[in-house]
Amino acid sequence: MAVASGAGAVLGRISGRYFRKSATALSLKNLAKFRPDLSDADLKRTVAGMWDHLGRILTEFSRYKTLRYGGLIEVEGADALPPPGSPVVIAGCHVGNWETISHAVMMAGHTVAGTYQPLSNSVRHNIMMRQRHGIGWISLAPDAAPMRRAIRHLDGGGAVVIYIDEYVAGVVNAPALGRDIKLDRNIYLTARLAHRSNAPLVFAKCQRLKGAKYRVSFERADTSGDVAASVSDLDRLLEAAVRERPEQWLMLHVLKF
Repeated sequence: MAVASGAGAVLGRISGRYFRKSATALSLKNLAKFRPDLSDADLKRTVAGMWDHLGRILTEFSRYKTLRYGGLIEVEGADALPPPGSPVVIAGCHVGNWETISHAVMMAGHTVAGTYQPLSNSVRHNIMMRQRHGIGWISLAPDAAPMRRAIRHLDGGGAVVIYIDEYVAGVVNAPALGRDIKLDRNIYLTARLAHRSNAPLVFAKCQRLKGAKYRVSFERADTSGDVAASVSDLDRLLEAAVRERPEQWLMLHVLKF
């Protein structure tokens, strides 16, 4: 894993510097908007780190099945998860190596099902799905009935993982980050699913610690109010994760204010 990750870091930095200049410029512009505390040097260093990280993500996927072995993943806040066999809705985000979230939930003894966004490249999509299915991950196809399947999985005592910062039709749908947008897509569906199923709602994030080592953190989100209040709490948790490690956020180079 370390070799694959290191090779990806080199490729990512080369790509960002020489071939993704417009994405680099947009990333610098976005970062300056929601992290105005950073100096110009810090902005450039953070965006360079983003390309390093994204390159690692691509090559680490070749070793997907080994993520949970060799002490690569440490878990923080495991007590936020209910006991195995109890339903739980996991609100994940694309920070760090987000694939480690499902691994960490499985390491805690849960059966994991998740929604997904098909890749435009069918070969890459098939490779991705084979890797995920190979660890026992259950796919909830993005058709007209994924929520019904999710509810059945929860009724059986499983865990459902949904990523709440998805990129659809040119828009990063969460966090708000001060943008005038309606939080009505995955972040809303995740909160609604937890309320409808009476399952705990847990926010999950990953942080890359060094090289190919990660920390996955779990934290209970507030479900004491209505769905809108839970959406607001998820947005708060997601924004904090993005602000803390912007160079590890997948959406920095496609975000639009």
